[in-house]
Amino acid sequence: MQTYQIATVGLAILNLLLLYRLWNTRQSRNTTLRISSAATIEEASNLHEQVLIATGDPYFTWDLATDTYEIKQSIRDFGGYRPEELPKTATQFISQIVHPNDRAELTQTIETHFAHETDRVDVEFRILHHDGHWLWVLIRAQTIRDESGKPVQLVGTQTDISRNKEIERDLRNSQRLAGLNDWYLDITTNQLTIVELTKTTGDSPAPQVGPLDQVIHREDLQKVQTAAQHAMDTQEPFELEFRALLTDGETHTFIVYGEAEIDAEMKPLGVGGVFRDVTAERHSESQLLQFGALLEDSVNEVWILRLRDKKFIFANRRASSNSGYSRDELMTLSPTALTDNWSEKLLDKLIKTLGQHEQQWFQRQQQVRRKDGSLYPVDLWCQLTEWNGEKVLATLLIDISDRVEAEQALQRSEEKYRHMFDALPDGVALFQADGTIVDCNEMLAVTHGWQRDDLIGSPISLLTDPAHRSQQSDLVTALAAGQTFLSEGVDVHRDGTQIPFEASARAITIADQPYLITVLHDITERHRYIREVQQRKEEIEQFTYTVSHDLKSPLITIKGFAGLLEQALENGQMESVTSDLQRINNAADKMHHLLEELLEYSRIGSVSLNLTTTPADKIIADALDQVAGQVHQTAAEISVQPNMPPVYGSPERLAQLYQNLIDNALKFAGADTTPLIQVGWDQEKEFFFVEDNGPGIAPHYHSRIFGLFDQIDAKQDGSGIGLATAKRIVESHGGEMWVDSSSSLGGAKFCFTLCDYQPALPGLEQAHAEHG
Repeated sequence: MQTYQIATVGLAILNLLLLYRLWNTRQSRNTTLRISSAATIEEASNLHEQVLIATGDPYFTWDLATDTYEIKQSIRDFGGYRPEELPKTATQFISQIVHPNDRAELTQTIETHFAHETDRVDVEFRILHHDGHWLWVLIRAQTIRDESGKPVQLVGTQTDISRNKEIERDLRNSQRLAGLNDWYLDITTNQLTIVELTKTTGDSPAPQVGPLDQVIHREDLQKVQTAAQHAMDTQEPFELEFRALLTDGETHTFIVYGEAEIDAEMKPLGVGGVFRDVTAERHSESQLLQFGALLEDSVNEVWILRLRDKKFIFANRRASSNSGYSRDELMTLSPTALTDNWSEKLLDKLIKTLGQHEQQWFQRQQQVRRKDGSLYPVDLWCQLTEWNGEKVLATLLIDISDRVEAEQALQRSEEKYRHMFDALPDGVALFQADGTIVDCNEMLAVTHGWQRDDLIGSPISLLTDPAHRSQQSDLVTALAAGQTFLSEGVDVHRDGTQIPFEASARAITIADQPYLITVLHDITERHRYIREVQQRKEEIEQFTYTVSHDLKSPLITIKGFAGLLEQALENGQMESVTSDLQRINNAADKMHHLLEELLEYSRIGSVSLNLTTTPADKIIADALDQVAGQVHQTAAEISVQPNMPPVYGSPERLAQLYQNLIDNALKFAGADTTPLIQVGWDQEKEFFFVEDNGPGIAPHYHSRIFGLFDQIDAKQDGSGIGLATAKRIVESHGGEMWVDSSSSLGGAKFCFTLCDYQPALPGLEQAHAEHG
């Protein structure tokens, strides 16, 4: 047998080497030969012949086109036939020489091979020897195909295995003669005799005899009768499993090995043989199958890892489908090949921990690597146990891809909500009925001077102006009762500054828990606009009154002198005409100057300006150029502080601001004094100033000094619009202006601030800039 197996393997290897040498192509799954010419077929046949002769067995070729065959002789005549005694065609050989019971299997095996479903023909069957007895033979063959894949020839070996069959039969007979669990079916009486040895002593108890249809399980009766009849017809040994009801009242399962019993005239008497009682095994297998079915059909992955070599010995269907590996592939892998972050060291540590009973089981979330390299998340549970007497690690993997995807979707949704929540231009607070803040956006925190984490968990009253907290308490109570509000109120900044707001609030439910949500819109700008409108309204009223009053003076002068001029002309007093006309011209010039200054005043704040950051030194230099004539006439001394900060605004308007302040100082300087003017920046208090050594301004005039057409000394030249224009320029740049009598030069000190304007910032950044 061993020599036969080695020769067979050697033949297969030689055939593969021959195929590679002839065509130098990669072997396909069916190990087929494709050729394109008759010469190649003949060459392939000759080479096969040389290889097959070396095996020492008869070999054959079958030409499929002509159905002719040839059995080549090497050691002995095959089957005792001379060549001329064999059938002419292969079809006739099968129908005349092959045992009738084997023809169908032989034909089916060859056809299956021709259809590319097997690598080769490998089949056992019986042939009729020339002297009339049957020989068992084994053929192993391969197909030569043409270029299109069509079978051309079948070539192979024929091996006589009759002796092997005899050895197998003798072995069974020896077992039977040794008295090992005998059974016998007498076909004349249809009685079944079963003799089962006692397991403990080996003694043979009284045989159990009974009719076949009463001893054999009714579902197995037909199977036993068919096998017995086939054995008697073919005289072939057989193996069969069936159930039988014994005298102990129990149903037993047997595996029987049997053959036909014949008399001297070759007539069958019955069938008999030896058997093995596998009842206990089948019961265990049944339980194991039930348990195995649960594991196999589990919706989760089940893996069993053998500890001694860290190889998988079981993986259920779900493990295969999820990982993309076949069962056979999984059995060759280690856990480290299937995970993204496991090492042999980590695995050893886990096994040691479980083995020392430090914990009964181990659980973690893990990424598992599929065959295609992709990863999927699982909950991993494992525990040490035994399997077939060996220590194993039983592992359950629960695919949590859907759960992780849902969690990620929720996280993305929460992130989107949080981005939207924080990007809102208004403050939003979510709080409980007792007023405790559970969430808020960044805008609410920023506008009130807090960090978001500071507010969460704090009472909403922390943001409310003390004077309005009782009102807020009533609001919370009403909201909890289901009402919705839209109202105005006052909150308080962390630094104590009041923040007027417009709020909308309502009650909501989250996860069956009641909450209150409020949206606060900062209306500080709205209030500022209202104040500005009111201020502008008052200014317009004052402007209208002042204009109507101050413009009357030149008109009255013009009208009065026009009357005098008319009388002088009627009376012929020509000497007074010239002086009257001069006074009329002076009054008209004064009115024109007033109208020009009023027009300039009205334009401030209403005309779009080109705003830019400019060094203060340059602004002041432009202003000094405009008043250079007055400075020269008065011999004034003007000093400008160096390194003043740059200013953001309209360079033209800011130069006009400094020009008006310097011109005002020059006008009101004492007659016998050299005007001294200082332009500077108070770094500590952060304001600009222009101060002089003039007579100063009494405190009770400070509120009037910037009024339109207001002049403290009516004898001084001027329209009373200069300081009003200066103050309007400062306010149009977001600053403030005031007068201070504590000048270091002894006169008046005009101080002003300019807002450090920056280009508009969107959303949250703008709020940070506005609220510090």
